[in-house]
Amino acid sequence: MLARILVSCFILFATGESVACGCATPSDMFEAWQVHGLSGRGEVFHGKVSRYFGPKEVDVQVIESFAGSGGTKHLIGAPGPAEECGGEFSPGEEFIYLPTKENVIGYCSKLWVTPGTIERLRAIAKRSGK
Repeated sequence: MLARILVSCFILFATGESVACGCATPSDMFEAWQVHGLSGRGEVFHGKVSRYFGPKEVDVQVIESFAGSGGTKHLIGAPGPAEECGGEFSPGEEFIYLPTKENVIGYCSKLWVTPGTIERLRAIAKRSGK
């Protein structure tokens, strides 16, 4: 049950904004992934915006996939502002993306790209059979 709650919340390392949206903490998310793996997660990938249609619609080129497939993903930002868990994109942004099965990204479904995050995801993906 905890894994389902965490998976549906996703995470975003804080950017300093005050947001009423309730995101799982990075440590909670990684703990759940350590126990349950990424297989039920759907898509988890490191990518960069390759085509910007506007703040709510982009194409993202997958740099490395931890769960799911590679290639280019067409992503849609969740409705509303960040304060209401809405998702927005910027031209050229690079994150670890955790879209829903409908390829929607909310405020809590992007991780900052850091060497530690990449290494942790690689290790979890390896244990998950990716």
